[in-house]
Amino acid sequence: MDLYTKSVKPTPESTIEDLPYLLYEKDTREIDTKISISIGFMVWSGDDALAMPTVAMGADGVISVLGNAMPERMSSMIQQASFGQTQESREMHARLAKLIDLLFDEGNPTGIKVVLHHLGWCGKTVRLPLTEGSKALTDRLYAAIAELDGPST
Repeated sequence: MDLYTKSVKPTPESTIEDLPYLLYEKDTREIDTKISISIGFMVWSGDDALAMPTVAMGADGVISVLGNAMPERMSSMIQQASFGQTQESREMHARLAKLIDLLFDEGNPTGIKVVLHHLGWCGKTVRLPLTEGSKALTDRLYAAIAELDGPST
């Protein structure tokens, strides 16, 4: 069934099981301590900083900002969490945490545009009312990227 053309009209008596094609969005900034997933119900993290623990608790994946610049690292971390490789996913999560936090210091997409520009994938300009990343943010992001490429701790 085509998810995009299916129109579901729940009744007041409907339960989640009655709506097999429902896509649920959860603001993960206030994440529950337990995620319960029923058949046909997918949970995706929308917050890079909480993606690994969310997936480790049973979520299906992440819609990622950093994944645009570092898809291999984000994908590896999410796959490890998904398959129960807790130690490995926690190590990658710890290595990416500083960079992820910096991405949002001046709003999204400013931080990721700075990173993508650094990697040579796009320009650093953003549309108004946003502004380009500051020199201070740029320096901190470049340093965080350099730390990732250094020896693991």
